[in-house]
Amino acid sequence: MPNGRMLLKLSGEAFAENGQGVDNASLERIAKAVSEAHRSGVTIAIVVGAGNYWRGAESNINSLSHTTSDQVGIIATCMNTLVLRDALLAENVPVCAYSAFRVPGMLPQYYRSKVLQDLSDNKVVILGGGTGNPFVTNDSAASLRAIELDMDCVLKATKVDGVYDKDPMKHDDAILFSTLTFDEVIDKQLKVMDLSAFCQCKTYNMTIRVFNLFKSGALLRALMGEPEGSLVTMGEQHG
Repeated sequence: MPNGRMLLKLSGEAFAENGQGVDNASLERIAKAVSEAHRSGVTIAIVVGAGNYWRGAESNINSLSHTTSDQVGIIATCMNTLVLRDALLAENVPVCAYSAFRVPGMLPQYYRSKVLQDLSDNKVVILGGGTGNPFVTNDSAASLRAIELDMDCVLKATKVDGVYDKDPMKHDDAILFSTLTFDEVIDKQLKVMDLSAFCQCKTYNMTIRVFNLFKSGALLRALMGEPEGSLVTMGEQHG
């Protein structure tokens, strides 16, 4: 899909091979792929998570409420937003970064009209802060922003090659689907992304591509709209 409009959803773990903090190799790999796709004419927005800094579900702090835990994670996404912004600038990519809430002196607040103008001006846009609300995943932030910004596809970067009929980490005979419909995903009870985000994509006919970020060349192929991983659409299954 040359010249397509892609919303890339990166988990926090994408920023470090061991899933903790940020490492230079991971950051450079992402930045170089985004740079090459951008030079090829692809319009790119990126939603980042923060699992490399904070995973509230794994917290053992008894005094911490779910709301506060989610708020900590939301703030942590802004850290990855700033780091990725500078990595793209180092690749000479024109880039703008926003947060769902204003971070004075660091990140302006997300406004749809401003971001649409940035994309029209051929800038890569990074979106931190999730939706700005607790109890909402970054998958939901990705689906929401993709629909708001008139993107063609949500690219969900994962640790596996796509959508399987069962967990490929536990079953050697797991089968990878190249294409699926939304209804097939629901009927087969397959895991693609957070259920509310998935349903939102289904409602607004937002295509989803699930791929392995750590597979050589996969990120660039996904950004370029080439066959990579699993594609979920409203249409019939093709193979």
